[in-house]
Amino acid sequence: MEQIVYCQDQVYRGALQKVREKEAEEEKNRKSNQYFLSSPAPSSDPSIAEIFQHLIAYHQEVGKRISSHIPLIIQFFILRTFGQQLQKSMLQLLQNKDQYDWLLRERSDTSDKRKFLKERLMRLNRALRAARGLQGTSPGNEDQPPSLTD
Repeated sequence: MEQIVYCQDQVYRGALQKVREKEAEEEKNRKSNQYFLSSPAPSSDPSIAEIFQHLIAYHQEVGKRISSHIPLIIQFFILRTFGQQLQKSMLQLLQNKDQYDWLLRERSDTSDKRKFLKERLMRLNRALRAARGLQGTSPGNEDQPPSLTD
């Protein structure tokens, strides 16, 4: 499959037309030069000449197609290699997670501050409920979260 190069029909037709025009021009020049040289023209089978035309047109288009695919092939190879290296590095990092576990641990002062702030928030919420209780709010409001904007 990798040895087959596909070409669009209109592109191939255009290349074949150029080859035929070039051969017609060369044939015309050969005939005009034949009068001066007076040597007989080599006779060849028309089907062989047509096969050569197709071969030349195909060769030209294959060269263009392959030259346009070379950068894409290089890019694909680089991306695939980079992806494999990234995957290998990620798997290695997952296997050595004990070495990198310290990155996920919370600092002790941050943990203490978080606990302090949570306790403070609970005390403030209790104080807010107590203050609302003094104002005579209805008992149905206790299910709603306290808001400090009231």
